[in-house]
Amino acid sequence: MREIQGDLWTKFTELYTQSEYQTYLVIPINGDVNISGKAVMGRGVAAQASARYKRLALDVGILLSRQGLKVNWIKHSGTGRVFVVFPVKYHWWERASLELIERSTDQLQSIILDRYETFILPRPGCGNGRLDWKDVKPIVSVLPDNVIIISRVGEV
Repeated sequence: MREIQGDLWTKFTELYTQSEYQTYLVIPINGDVNISGKAVMGRGVAAQASARYKRLALDVGILLSRQGLKVNWIKHSGTGRVFVVFPVKYHWWERASLELIERSTDQLQSIILDRYETFILPRPGCGNGRLDWKDVKPIVSVLPDNVIIISRVGEV
């Protein structure tokens, strides 16, 4: 795992267009699906991704309904762009779960094992999940160097 600071979307676009290998955005999510079948992606990076990629909330909702709450690849039905979802909460209103982040870290590690692509992930559970980075960092520090954890400039 490598840490950088900056704007997530600027860095993702830069890596996506300039990297020798594919770059994937890893989106922190919760497990809730609304009555319309859409994943509840109302805050943070999930909300930003959902606003940028129409139908992404529906795509993630379908994935959650079929596969359950786990790290998984998700192909956006509108653009064909592939993302990775990374569960940090069981329900949107809860504080993020260190145990779920640990489980998601293990799952992410297993699906990216021996891959050359780059994976960019905001500090999981540390925004709207209300966790402290000092508590989360030891959990995600086991991830390989092709995982970039990004934080806003000035975050400690």
